[in-house]
Amino acid sequence: MTIVKARVSLHGFRDTCSCIALVDTDARMTLIDNVLAERIGVEYTGRVLNLISISEQVVKALEAVVPMLGVEDEELKYEAVAVISIPEDVKRVLR
Repeated sequence: MTIVKARVSLHGFRDTCSCIALVDTDARMTLIDNVLAERIGVEYTGRVLNLISISEQVVKALEAVVPMLGVEDEELKYEAVAVISIPEDVKRVLR
């Protein structure tokens, strides 16, 4: 597993968010917080995902689609994302 920082832009159906994000190069999906998902406007697929955290806990996520996910100079159209509720203490550590 390699984790790096990258410029990311997330284009929803309502708004866009650009930031520096942590990128796990081995991850299959992008995780976003439910507050951000609500703000930018994602389209939920109805699929529930069971993710395993680094502490081996099962975390439920909702699969959604965004019109475009940009990572550095790469643009991915209609990308699936996993929407989760990130606890405030975890958000503080990630900041």
